[in-house]
Amino acid sequence: MTHEGKNWERYYESYLTTYIQRDIRDYLNVNNPMTFHKFMQIVAARMGQLINYKDMARDVGVSEPTVKTWLQALQASGIIYLLQPYFNNQTKRLIKTSKLYFMDTGLCCFLTGWFTPTVLERGAMAENLLETYAVSEVVKSYLHHGKTPRIYFYRDKEKREIDLLIEQNGFLYPIEIKKTASVKNVEMRSLSKEVDAVPISYI
Repeated sequence: MTHEGKNWERYYESYLTTYIQRDIRDYLNVNNPMTFHKFMQIVAARMGQLINYKDMARDVGVSEPTVKTWLQALQASGIIYLLQPYFNNQTKRLIKTSKLYFMDTGLCCFLTGWFTPTVLERGAMAENLLETYAVSEVVKSYLHHGKTPRIYFYRDKEKREIDLLIEQNGFLYPIEIKKTASVKNVEMRSLSKEVDAVPISYI
């Protein structure tokens, strides 16, 4: 690890220590800071995935209500973003669980122990990390301009998915985020009744 890498690690280590001991410990009355740190590591390992409160509670060793409260704290702190599923009155078969993203992919990598470009490039979660980065940058662009993000994801019970839907001026703009040199055509005609959208874009 280079000297710059060590500085990078120390920065996030200090950030987490300050955040947990000063902000979270008092706000949530957390008696064991190490448990909350473990919780954040487990959250980071689930970036870009549907939230499963039961699994998280089991892995951390706390109750489901505690996990929900702690996730709300991370969201209020701007550390994570919970992407809501697209839903309207005609769409009755969508998954209603939110997807979880980190707003700082550097912090996410620190929590998961992914310290090198090789690990990021070849690791099992490489595509999730790319998706997390793309979604977080879209969110930041809205917030930077003082706007509320009107973005969603699409996934139905047949597991047909669209990574990101941007709603703007009455239109939905579907975006697929893929870590690949080439992309396959995504069948939108079968989704046209549920998602009235313009042609799909790729990141």
